[in-house]
Amino acid sequence: APEPAQAAPAAPPAALLPAEAPAMAGCVVQAGAFSSRENAEDLLLTVEEALPGMGFRVLREDGLYKVVSPPLGPAGACAEALRRLSAFGLPAFVRPVPPAGGD
Repeated sequence: APEPAQAAPAAPPAALLPAEAPAMAGCVVQAGAFSSRENAEDLLLTVEEALPGMGFRVLREDGLYKVVSPPLGPAGACAEALRRLSAFGLPAFVRPVPPAGGD
C-alpha cells in the first residue's frame, strides 16, 4: 500500500500565540503601527496586495494607527498570514484578539 501523505503541522508553534489563546476565537495579525493615519493606510494597501480579501483594517489604538487583521479562526491561519507577509518583506506579528466592542 502507498504511504500516506505527510500532513502539515496541526498548529503554529506555541511561541506565536499568547498563553490565553485556547480561550480565544483565533488570533489577530498586526502588520504595522504608525503615528500617521496616512502611513497606516499606505501599508494597508500593500498588505491587501499580499493578502487579498483577508479584511485587514486600520485600527486607532494607544494613540497609534495599527494595521490589523480580523480575528483569524483556523489553527495555522495566523502563521500562514505571517509567512505571506514576510514573502512581501513585511514584518508582522501575532497579537491577542481584542475584546469585543473596542475600537
